[in-house]
Amino acid sequence: MIKHFEIVNIRRIQFVREVKLLGVLYSAAIFIILALFVYKLTDVYREFLPALYTVLSVSALLFSLQIIRRDKLFLRNHFENANLKIIPEYLIYVLPFMIPLLFSKYFYLSAIVILSVVFIPSLRFELKERTGAKFLGKIISPKDFEWLSGLRKRRFYFGFLLTAAYASSFIMLVPLFLVWIMTTIIFEFYRDCEPLNMLRVEGFSAGKFLGVKIFRHLFLYAVMFLPAVLINSAFNPETLYINVMFMVVQFTVIALAVLMKYRIYTPLDSLQGLYIILVVIQVVTVLPMFIGGIPFLLLLPVILCVKFYFAAKKNLKNYL
Repeated sequence: MIKHFEIVNIRRIQFVREVKLLGVLYSAAIFIILALFVYKLTDVYREFLPALYTVLSVSALLFSLQIIRRDKLFLRNHFENANLKIIPEYLIYVLPFMIPLLFSKYFYLSAIVILSVVFIPSLRFELKERTGAKFLGKIISPKDFEWLSGLRKRRFYFGFLLTAAYASSFIMLVPLFLVWIMTTIIFEFYRDCEPLNMLRVEGFSAGKFLGVKIFRHLFLYAVMFLPAVLINSAFNPETLYINVMFMVVQFTVIALAVLMKYRIYTPLDSLQGLYIILVVIQVVTVLPMFIGGIPFLLLLPVILCVKFYFAAKKNLKNYL
């Protein structure tokens, strides 16, 4: 492998592994839909503001990814010029958005994305993963260990975004965008598979396990974010329809995160590629709402939930 593409090669190996676990058919369907989404971007880039919002959204997602990624210290310790080697990885991530933009009349906006790709990997800011925020243990049950652990590790970044979402809840669409970013952080909570004894602690059947897990996590999601969206709807009643669609989609992608995790669950495994696939689904489903396009993929998470429910149930029967 070419020297400067070592990290890209690591991601390729991880991603191929996750695609095989998810199934080639489902993975191919997701990426066909992604290709359709990229094609639809050509319509979005006909107007300046939607094009600008798209570019800024992509930059925000890259920033979020850089902040929460776990391997920054490892890469700096084991790879020479690690920051430079992250650039090709991020460039691959933004290419679906860049290619149609380069052929539009607002091609110069691509400079914002390129600058983000170049400078974001050099950010030295670290989110400490020390166990803290003990008060969360009084609010969130140990049964919801994914959320309890994830929120403790990302408490400062997550707390800042959550505060910003409520502070801006009266501004049209702004809290929705912040909730969207926070949801991509929540996807990270489902990367790690718990040990077998934790999986069996309740003694549930596979179907009941999934039902209870999804219900509990949707309840947490609603308690955390729904009030901000309701306040936004009260101040901006003309956006009520968008807000309702947005929250329905977010509920389904959280359910999908649970189902996809247990579709490929093995005890103590780390599902690195799962995060990328969930972010792809989140982007192609919701981004058109913010950039003025037609949200033609709103049913995608629902369809995938139905598909993966039976696959997750079948996989869990091997362990429960």
